[in-house]
Amino acid sequence: MMKGDENLDDVTKSDYAEWLEDLIKNIMEHQPEKIGVCMFFPDGCTLTSYFGGCYHTDKAVMAYTMNLDATMDVMKVNAKDILEAAEEEQDGDEHEG
Repeated sequence: MMKGDENLDDVTKSDYAEWLEDLIKNIMEHQPEKIGVCMFFPDGCTLTSYFGGCYHTDKAVMAYTMNLDATMDVMKVNAKDILEAAEEEQDGDEHEG
């Protein structure tokens, strides 16, 4: 244990232990050149940390990718409503033309 880590809990008992293990396996398997992490804390603060000298463009790609992931989550949750709206619009176009 590193100096100053005496207050750390056993990570294997944390809620995110399995997720963290999978992440580390992916890192070791794929050997990324750059890594970005964003954390939200209970007090509302956030922490971002980067490995590999991430430039602003790298951070923008990471942010875009997270935004796209969030958009896909919204689409999955609302897929039925989206399909119904598209079908209604298509039906309306058929009656107009």
